[in-house]
Amino acid sequence: MIQTWEAESLEEIKTTGRTHPIVLNCERLNQDGDTIEKGPFLVKALGLSQEVIPSTLYREVVGNHIAYSLGVVTPGVVLVNLPTDFCSGLNVALRPYNLSITPCL
Repeated sequence: MIQTWEAESLEEIKTTGRTHPIVLNCERLNQDGDTIEKGPFLVKALGLSQEVIPSTLYREVVGNHIAYSLGVVTPGVVLVNLPTDFCSGLNVALRPYNLSITPCL
């Protein structure tokens, strides 16, 4: 099962690579809304690149799971919730790099 995490803050903007990923500090919440785990994640968010679209993200997740099932060591895959308010604030920091993200899960 793929875990869902909540974006908390920007850690780093990767200025290289086709998909322009960003590193976000995220937290995982329990059903009561309490934080149970925190950590940084490399995030490929919609809007960062023309190559980051739902179908490419889906293929990347499937490919990761296939590789893992064949014994290849792969990074874990999670879904990061990017709410509208978070994206609005983050887009201010991304603007000098000509980048922006779209709210999504």
